Amino acid sequence: MANTANIIGKVVAIKGTVMVKGADGAQHQLKLGDIVYEKDVIVTANGGEVELAFDSGRSYTLRGNETVSLDATVFAPNQVEVANNALLPASADQGATDQDIAKAIIGGNSLDKLLEETAAGLGGGDAGDGNGFVRLDRIAEGVTPISVDATPIESSSPTPINFAPPTEQPAVQVLSVSGASSSEGTAQEFVVKLSGTSTTATTLNLSLLSGSATVGVDTVSQTVSVDGGKTFVPLTGSVQVPAGVTDIIVRVGTLNDGVIEGNEGLSLAASTSSNPSVVTGTGTIIDGTVPIASISGPIEINEATGTVTFTVKLSETSPASIAINYSTSSGTATSGSDFTPINGAVVFAPGETVKTITVPITNDTVFEGGENFSISLSNPSNVTIGTAVSTVIIKDDGTGDGGTNDDRPVVASISNATAVEGSRLVFTVSLAGSSTTATAVSVSTNSGSATIGVDTGAQEYSIDGGQTWNSLSGSVSVPPGVSSFQVRVATVNDGVSEGSETIGISASTAHNTTPVSATGTITDGALPTLNLGGPADINEAAGTATYTISLSAANAAPVTVNVSTADGTAIAGSDYTANASAITFAPGETTKTFTVAINNDTVFEGSESFQVKLSNANNAVINNGTVSTNIRDDGTGSGGSDDDRLVVTSVSSPTVGEGGNLVFSVALNGTSTTPTSVAVNANSGTATLGVDTGAAEYSTDGGASWQSLGGTVVVPAGASGFQVRIPTVVDGLIEGPETMTLSASTANNRSAVTGTGTITDTAVPTVDVSGPSDINEGAGTASYTITLSAASTTPVTVSYGTANGTATAGNDYTANAGSVTFAPGETSKTVSVAITNDSVFEGAENFNFNLTNASNATLGNKTVNTVIHDDGTGIGGNDDDRLVVTSVSSPTVGEGGNLVFTVNLNGTSTTATTVNVTPNSGTATLGTDTGTQEYSTDGGVTWNTLGGSVQVPANTSSFQVRIATVADGIAEGNETITLSAATAQNSSAVTGTGTITDGAVPTLSISGPTDVNEAAGTLTYTVSLSSASPATVTVNYGTQNGTATAGSDYTAASGTLSFAPGETTKTITVPIANDTVYEGNENFQVNLSTASNATIATGTVTTTIHDDGTGSGGNNDDRLTVTSVSSPTVGEGGNLVFTINLSGTSTTATTVNVTPSSGTATLGTDTGTQEYSTDGGTTWNVLGSSVSVPAGASSFQVRIATV
Repeated sequence: MANTANIIGKVVAIKGTVMVKGADGAQHQLKLGDIVYEKDVIVTANGGEVELAFDSGRSYTLRGNETVSLDATVFAPNQVEVANNALLPASADQGATDQDIAKAIIGGNSLDKLLEETAAGLGGGDAGDGNGFVRLDRIAEGVTPISVDATPIESSSPTPINFAPPTEQPAVQVLSVSGASSSEGTAQEFVVKLSGTSTTATTLNLSLLSGSATVGVDTVSQTVSVDGGKTFVPLTGSVQVPAGVTDIIVRVGTLNDGVIEGNEGLSLAASTSSNPSVVTGTGTIIDGTVPIASISGPIEINEATGTVTFTVKLSETSPASIAINYSTSSGTATSGSDFTPINGAVVFAPGETVKTITVPITNDTVFEGGENFSISLSNPSNVTIGTAVSTVIIKDDGTGDGGTNDDRPVVASISNATAVEGSRLVFTVSLAGSSTTATAVSVSTNSGSATIGVDTGAQEYSIDGGQTWNSLSGSVSVPPGVSSFQVRVATVNDGVSEGSETIGISASTAHNTTPVSATGTITDGALPTLNLGGPADINEAAGTATYTISLSAANAAPVTVNVSTADGTAIAGSDYTANASAITFAPGETTKTFTVAINNDTVFEGSESFQVKLSNANNAVINNGTVSTNIRDDGTGSGGSDDDRLVVTSVSSPTVGEGGNLVFSVALNGTSTTPTSVAVNANSGTATLGVDTGAAEYSTDGGASWQSLGGTVVVPAGASGFQVRIPTVVDGLIEGPETMTLSASTANNRSAVTGTGTITDTAVPTVDVSGPSDINEGAGTASYTITLSAASTTPVTVSYGTANGTATAGNDYTANAGSVTFAPGETSKTVSVAITNDSVFEGAENFNFNLTNASNATLGNKTVNTVIHDDGTGIGGNDDDRLVVTSVSSPTVGEGGNLVFTVNLNGTSTTATTVNVTPNSGTATLGTDTGTQEYSTDGGVTWNTLGGSVQVPANTSSFQVRIATVADGIAEGNETITLSAATAQNSSAVTGTGTITDGAVPTLSISGPTDVNEAAGTLTYTVSLSSASPATVTVNYGTQNGTATAGSDYTAASGTLSFAPGETTKTITVPIANDTVYEGNENFQVNLSTASNATIATGTVTTTIHDDGTGSGGNNDDRLTVTSVSSPTVGEGGNLVFTINLSGTSTTATTVNVTPSSGTATLGTDTGTQEYSTDGGTTWNVLGSSVSVPAGASSFQVRIATV
């Protein structure tokens, strides 16, 4: 996988073994010049060291057993030294092995499992920086001698580096940390769950973090169990989870402090080295001494109460302030319309136990039934919530506390009605208020002086203002939001003169105390008649048409009648706007008007009609109930002068050469819904009709079909124009342009409209182009000649341009386009096209040179096809790009190896090239000293059997031939074969010679000391031949750093050894440096390379230099010992400061055991805190039983406070 992180720097110096793991999981060993990326993790083995130079300008050095993650805190400019990036092995005396580091990297595991922070600091750079200490105070008194024993702890030898990849282990991460809660004084348990099991122990990092609870103040203990809670051990920051375990329990003891402080929180953070981030669980310590808050209020209230009060009570008083939030929420009652929403907080001062909350209630006139809302408590501080919610129902039916409001609908009134015999009595029943649900109203009629069923007919009701009517059957369901309805009772015209008669009507809801009644009066006598009048014809531009509805006589009772429009040939929506209305004549009124909007468009439609009709009269009889109105768009009709009749608005004036067709376009001013007749006349001008023209035709469908023109064209409905086509005659006479005219008009045109047709003369010259049909790629340009067949008396222009064939503009030639103009009398012009000469063999490729758009001339030969050749043929040059073999390499290989010949061509081709290949015997015999013969055209990725020729692919300039050789075990000296290759264009084959060297050569081995003491002075290494050689044998040698460094630990040596014929042994000497610094075991290598007339068997010796008294050649021992401890004196209450001196310095930290002992002064009684400093007294640390002296330091101080 490619590394997609940002490049941030590179390796500028390196020694020993240094590994890098990228953000994509890939890892490798670093070498000089390697680039590094953001988020890389770099690890050094024992003795390894690397210096990085960042693009930001910052540099960074890692020494042995250190690691760093390359983030912005490392490579950003002007950063302080990075914390937590320099790590040492888990054991102070045992370095992390290369295998350990490799396993951590390859397995995707965190290096925190393997490495821990160095005691010298976390800087990751030079020794001695980044110290962190905790200082403990102790009381002391008196001046008493104190002895301090200090002995060094020796480091063991490092493990040799071997980066063999281990079996990959699955990454184990923290999956979750459960929450926990407990009362003060009890323990709470967190469960940490891992993502899976491992076959090895997993390091789990655990940290208890303060929240509102303080760790160490509100907690008393932290323990952890990895066996399901059977055993618990103290938690110290991390725990080793055994193989196969996925659940870990962390138990936290809490303190019961007796203080009312409310619930408090803390958290447990957990992670493994594989977690991208820590996982956290929250623990809650429940205060055991807090009161309980509860809210209460009324169950039901009346809507008229105005407000409702809720009470919040504490179970007991509190010495601390208590706060708790409250808020209302809608139930079936709606916030804003049924009650006013509120939210806030109540605060109890110490000692208070009761608070009230008031919510305003809305009183309306709409009956809604019982509706509820709630008020809730939340977010308690120094209190727990008991009853958190109180719900109240708002009543508007006269019940509920605090009021008597009753919005239930009742019948408030019924209007009295009067109607003439034969019409309908219409009563209006009104309710007091409305409801959000349907209301049932009981309705009954009763006989008075008129008898129900004799003097009356059908009984109906309407709940939509009289739009629709339903049969009345005893009750009416009034919809939500409606506060009235109508009841109509038909009356019977019995022809009997009996005076006015009455009936009664009663209505009530379930909540009326008594029904409400009204009286209907039926008057005796004949009904008046209704008549409708209006315009018979109206112009389309009139805008509106007005109609009059008249009563024959005033009526004592209201008269109603419906008026509506109906389509005839006119269509509602396009020709007029449909209208319908219910007209009411109050007693005494005799006239009403009704208006219909007329649409004005530009389409001629002719006369179109619609109707206005009367229907459903009450207290009157319809006499003349229909008027039919014609809408006119021909300039007639009342109210306007709009005229949409079609006229010819234009006739085009076309031009055509002799023999072509003059096509006139005739345009009308619009369209019509019916066909339109247009008179059309063609007239001679300078051109004579019938002599210079043929038969005329017309088309009404855009030229799809043509009909003979007879004098009139019938234009179809919806069409706004047509065409007239008149053919012209080629008479062979040069006579210049000639004209004729075409006139057209409809019956509505005041005068005909005319267009002029122009016939141009066809006696014009032709223009031709000529040029090369074949041209060589080396010609440079190709010239094309453009000629006129005859000189012209007017200027002639023609456009030209190149066009690709198999040749491509830009690659094979330069595109050229433009125009040439022939002045009167001129007959010839030339145009050049540049040809591209390249070194690639492409074969014959062609392009075209074309003429277009001739003016005052016709095109004759308008295209030349030119073929470009790069095979030495074609005019203008001799360029030949055909491929030839230019060279065949001469390889050398030992017996049993492969002779690989490289065959080179002089260039490439766009097509495959055949190369004939022939191997030939020399001193070596083909088939005896050689084996298989193969070739490769892809750089050796794939090989094919060689048959005699090779097909070299397009764009390829070389290939390889591989011939296997046979190791026959016979000492016969070098032998040769040859390989010849040629294409069809080679004048002769090109040959290369392959040399097979004899395999019977001696071997070289090097030996020398594996362990040597630093004081040995020099080391001697022996290089031996397995047998004497008849030829001179040479071999190069050189030293190579391991953990030992040339120049400081030994003197680098390199050179060449030469064995004369018969010699079998040579020696190499390497000086060793003896210093006084303890460095531990360091190694380097002496290597053999580049042997001539021999092969290398053993080519490397690794030598380890010891400075601990071991190793051959000396007994130098640089390990540190304590050489002296000072004896300080101080006054009582001061600090005794002892200086401990070591025998020298070390490149690694040294552990010194330090033991204070009582003398005449008693430790702990006469003395206080014990501390040490390794930086000259700048910083001090609590003294344990030993001190880790940093690398490079030769002394430290111990400070003991006195009392």
